Amino acid sequence: MGLAVGGTDSDTFGIMGLGFDTLEATSSVYPSIMDDMVSQGLIGSLSYSLWLDDLRKSKCPLLLPISSLIWHFPDEKSTEASTGTILFGGYDTTKFSGSLTTLPIVPNGAVYNLLQVDWSSLSLTDQSGTTKYTADGFSETVILDSGTTVSKVPSDVFASLSQYFNLQAQSESDGSTGYYVDCNIASSQGSIDFGFSGVTIQVPFSELALSTGSGSCLFGLQPGDGILGDTFLRSAYVLYDLGNKQISLAQTVF
Repeated sequence: MGLAVGGTDSDTFGIMGLGFDTLEATSSVYPSIMDDMVSQGLIGSLSYSLWLDDLRKSKCPLLLPISSLIWHFPDEKSTEASTGTILFGGYDTTKFSGSLTTLPIVPNGAVYNLLQVDWSSLSLTDQSGTTKYTADGFSETVILDSGTTVSKVPSDVFASLSQYFNLQAQSESDGSTGYYVDCNIASSQGSIDFGFSGVTIQVPFSELALSTGSGSCLFGLQPGDGILGDTFLRSAYVLYDLGNKQISLAQTVF
């Protein structure tokens, strides 16, 4: 690990590399922090589990993202926005319901360098029942990325969600389009259900209204593809097993 003591960008943030060594941003592969923990006998496998807990338990409001990938914290106090755990070398059975379902990590061509699996369906459940928004046979490879705040869904699926939630489009300062939702959905009953082979993760509506701190709420899903970020991962207990090239999922216990 290195400690930065100076810089020119106030938005610079640190990264602990917990992915495959093949994704390291250098010209040569070096032992990751997990490699070191295994070699020192601190953990028995190249694995870790992630539990992000409930967005509604945040100590202060999350603020509008300055990009689709990171949140901007304007002062030190705001970095206390949420709590959760990373457990190296194992998993905690008290943090999820049912049993873990194991999925193979999908290689990126011939190389394993992304933490991605096949996603097979999306549905919406409310008091009137469940509506499926993806067609039979739908399949998309998605990265389960804790470094991304929102989650991306196909444009046709997003159009249906936009109509259901009456989303409002707004141009952002970086030229992108953000989609905003009535903050009151945080108290509405319902969920967006992400289906994978053998497991469905239900994301409550309450996890999808991201406060901007100014009375408006960014919707936790945006149009796109390839990434399920924190708005999905908060509702999933995720075991990343790099050694066996597998990811296991279960419904989280907040």
